[in-house]
Amino acid sequence: KCAFKLLQYASAGLPIVSSNVGYNGILIKEYESGMLVNKGSDWANNIAKLRSDVITRKKYAKNALSMSKNFDIHINYKKMKKIIKDVL
Repeated sequence: KCAFKLLQYASAGLPIVSSNVGYNGILIKEYESGMLVNKGSDWANNIAKLRSDVITRKKYAKNALSMSKNFDIHINYKKMKKIIKDVL
């Protein structure tokens, strides 16, 4: 799925399992918010690991939620408003 879909999962506080394509890999690596899939068997293996490893699952879920807040429209609106106000 596209990175927007990742942000939807992240905003729900879910650890992410995603194809390693495009911006998905960058987001997941940068925020340590989930696991990447490079081949078909990775899907089942990564989901099984998240299911059995509570610590990793909670870490990725927490990081995913934190990541989603960096893309929140209300927060970014305030940042952009300040930037524009400072320029003018």
